[in-house]
Amino acid sequence: MPSPILGRGDRGTGGLRNMLALWSALERRSFRHFSMYLTVLALCGITAVFAGFAARGRHLLHVQMLTRARAEFAGVMLVRRWNAEHGGVWVEKHPGDGSPSSPTVPSLETADGKTLLYRSHAVMTREIGDLSRRNGATVIHLTSLRPLNPANRPDATEREALQAFERGKKEHHWIEKHAGQATFHYMGRLIVDESCLPCHAAQGYRVGEVRGGLTVAFNIESVARRISTDVAVTAAAGLLVFLALIGPVGLLVRRLRIQLRDLRRQLEAAATTDVLTGLANRRFLMDRFHEELDRHRRFERSLGCILLDLDHFKEINDRFGHLAGDQVLRLTAEAARRAVRPYDILGRWGGEELMVLLPEADIALTSQVADRLRELVALDVRAGSGERDGQPVTVSLGMTCSRDGDEVDTIIARADRALYRAKQAGRNRVETES
Repeated sequence: MPSPILGRGDRGTGGLRNMLALWSALERRSFRHFSMYLTVLALCGITAVFAGFAARGRHLLHVQMLTRARAEFAGVMLVRRWNAEHGGVWVEKHPGDGSPSSPTVPSLETADGKTLLYRSHAVMTREIGDLSRRNGATVIHLTSLRPLNPANRPDATEREALQAFERGKKEHHWIEKHAGQATFHYMGRLIVDESCLPCHAAQGYRVGEVRGGLTVAFNIESVARRISTDVAVTAAAGLLVFLALIGPVGLLVRRLRIQLRDLRRQLEAAATTDVLTGLANRRFLMDRFHEELDRHRRFERSLGCILLDLDHFKEINDRFGHLAGDQVLRLTAEAARRAVRPYDILGRWGGEELMVLLPEADIALTSQVADRLRELVALDVRAGSGERDGQPVTVSLGMTCSRDGDEVDTIIARADRALYRAKQAGRNRVETES
């Protein structure tokens, strides 16, 4: 059965109800924002962590490729240095050998009729690069801003690297696509040393000068696919972790919201309920009184009002103690709940007085409810330690109904005068002022 302190399903009154409604709306909005912020924070955090893992993996693979490129560059430079320190090498000419780039390539005829061709470190490097390219291995390319051989002209990226070398940079590396395949390029600078002068002094070489660069390039398509796969796997793992976390986070937010909702209900009850009896308090009664009177004016209907006062309540407190008096008030409230209709408004008016508001009740119906209330209190309420052998408790009641042009204070004043007459007439009775 609905609580008698609530009228026709209403849950708050006047300014208090508006305040609680505003609080509830603010709470819902705050929780939506909190949930959104928490979700975004979790997503950003997980994204940052897994993006860091992915970036770390990409960095390690890049370091691995750079280490390989540096090693191959160093290997080529060692071969070049060996060649230069030995003043070049002589190789046997075989059918199909291309002509050297220089028109004045020295050659020798051996006693057994073989032809030997001279190969400087630069020519040897180029021919090693051609051989490597034909076999699909590392590509080697000599280049310079002032190439002697047109084949050594730099492309746009190599030109930028060579210009950076002249400004003091020692190496340059980048990734390009060739025929749809990812290729890692590494260029190191070539410094003129003493071994270069026998061949290039006439060309204006000076020791310590940056003469050009040597590029090594190799296919890294498999590595690029691996990186793409790792990124996809990392993204999927991050999504799974996010989905795994969002459930507990949502549950946590839901539990927090339930706790706050319960706290709000407790605060609402504390603001509208009398602690001792559990009935509506005076503030609630007054707010509802104004609301009900306004509604009854609009529909031109009568509103009943009953004021109840415990008879000889001071004597009960003096004889049995204040705890016993409190128990009498609680028992009287329970009896009153049984006497009124589910949608009547019952509350503690003050001290040992209760008030009942009866929507759409005329004098006859209000009198009927008042008589039933008096009878139930006389029947069920006792003062003292025993349930049935204590001192009987009675109540006096004053009742009235609203009239045209009435205000809340005038209705209460009439009910109070009727209650006073009931007290003067011997108590344990109902008096009416119409």
